[in-house]
Amino acid sequence: PVSDNAIDVLNCLKKYITDNNVEVRFNSPVERIVIRAGNNNDKKIEKIILKNGKEIVADKFVFATGGKS
Repeated sequence: PVSDNAIDVLNCLKKYITDNNVEVRFNSPVERIVIRAGNNNDKKIEKIILKNGKEIVADKFVFATGGKS
């Protein structure tokens, strides 16, 4: 961002999401996270299964639990 102002940070995130075809899901409770072993015994998320049964496969995941203030 150009500055540390919240609106500049928000606009930067919006641009990144749009430019990189990021899918954002709201109110999507996760039932299960499926992990697989990779090279050198490292672990990677293979997919997530939502409570509604939908399976989501991706190279990368970001989880935000939210909260109340």
